Amino acid sequence: MAQGSEAALSRRTALAGIAAGGGTAVAGAILLSNQRHDVTGDLGRGSGTAAVTVSTGRVHTLTKLTSPTAPYAASRALFSTADVVVVADPGSPQFAAAVAQARAMGVPLLPGGAPLRAELDRLRVRAVVDFTAGAAQIGDRPLLSPGGDQGELLAGFPAKRTGSTVVLTTGDELPEPLATLVAAAGATLLSAPGGDPRRSVKTIAGLREAPTATVLGVGTRFTDVKRLARRVRTVRTVPLLPDGGILPLHRRRMIALYGSPLTPSLGMLGEQDAQASVARVTALTQEYRTVLESDAVFPAFELIATVAAAAPGADGTYSAPTDPADLLPWIEVAEHSGIYCVLDLQPGNADLLDQAKKYADLLTHPWVGLAIDPEWKLLPGERPLTRIGHVEIEEVNRVAAWLADLVRQHNLPPKILTLHQFQLQMIRDRDQLDLDHDELQVVVHVDGSGSQPQKQATWNVIREDLSPRIYLGWKNFEDEDSPMLTVAETVATVQPTPSFISYQ
Repeated sequence: MAQGSEAALSRRTALAGIAAGGGTAVAGAILLSNQRHDVTGDLGRGSGTAAVTVSTGRVHTLTKLTSPTAPYAASRALFSTADVVVVADPGSPQFAAAVAQARAMGVPLLPGGAPLRAELDRLRVRAVVDFTAGAAQIGDRPLLSPGGDQGELLAGFPAKRTGSTVVLTTGDELPEPLATLVAAAGATLLSAPGGDPRRSVKTIAGLREAPTATVLGVGTRFTDVKRLARRVRTVRTVPLLPDGGILPLHRRRMIALYGSPLTPSLGMLGEQDAQASVARVTALTQEYRTVLESDAVFPAFELIATVAAAAPGADGTYSAPTDPADLLPWIEVAEHSGIYCVLDLQPGNADLLDQAKKYADLLTHPWVGLAIDPEWKLLPGERPLTRIGHVEIEEVNRVAAWLADLVRQHNLPPKILTLHQFQLQMIRDRDQLDLDHDELQVVVHVDGSGSQPQKQATWNVIREDLSPRIYLGWKNFEDEDSPMLTVAETVATVQPTPSFISYQ
């Protein structure tokens, strides 16, 4: 149902926004594309290893880097065959010489020990450069003497035969012999801050340049191999932000116009057509780039999808849904212009999940997120503007779970999920908000209006006990703030600088 000016309420009149009251992984392979589970052999018992196969290549993790079995696990992840290997025990007097020998030859370096012979068999090793006295572990393979002319040592023995490999690290230096194994594999080393390859534009580019290469995540931050596999698949396949990133708010900020395309009185967004709105928000974004001295600032639209209504409507919810067909042209213009969109729900006494599902098709667009506005959430029998509404956290969590599932089903980039809040009571039991959805970036948007001292008080109260995993939002009201902050004042006085700043 289209919104009409008579049905729509003004955002808020006398309602000022002052806050009140208110171990070890089991090695295996899982085909995520069809959920068929296919358990394979161990990569190295006790080394903290696992593997997953997805449509974009095989993904391994290695978490216990100092485990005695870690080199064997790395070898299994990095090499299918190797004609020559160097064998040496870490900590032995000859280990440094063995490292130099393996690097000079460009071949794997493995420790001695009980698993060695099985790994040599798997690799189909034809000769060994032995720095130990472990001939029994080596079997009947020829022993090549350490040192000497490398041409003679390698004559007839190709150094290695491996596939393309990417090794993800969290910035820590790899211990030996893992570092030599990685070097021998000719692997590309990429950084994954916090164990998440989606956080680095350089890493995203590197993984997309090697779309089917085996990926090995090395370090204690890679404990969940299935999560890493999903992230790798996301990095390699989803549409990118203009700067080559994927996570909308990681080291980025968004500047948004808020309102309804059909009702100009509800905010700046509807005061002009879509193309003019693009020009307006682009100019505003450029002001922030100048003040912040950063290019990592992007424009956004926050479009009211369901608007709190004075009349109950046919469904009795006091919430008028905008026809998705009326929002689609704005989303398409935004996509063409590199602008992120957020669909805002003012639910009345409708169920939030039911309302969100009305816009499922629009939410399958890569850069369209969702916002929940508890101010307009009513109890049965209530009407808008009789009090400030609230939402129970269980209802929010249901919406978050559904939205995360939508992202997974359609292989989309992670989405913004915004929760508007200017009173503590508006989101009941906020500490129980489910933040474990890898597919979402949650924003608590402090959108109170009024004097700047009031707004700062609201800002400070809403931020108390807020999880560091939640991003912050701020709203400037053109008509209801006294006064509205300039761009420079917003950056200077609203601290920490919000990740999402909207204008109404």
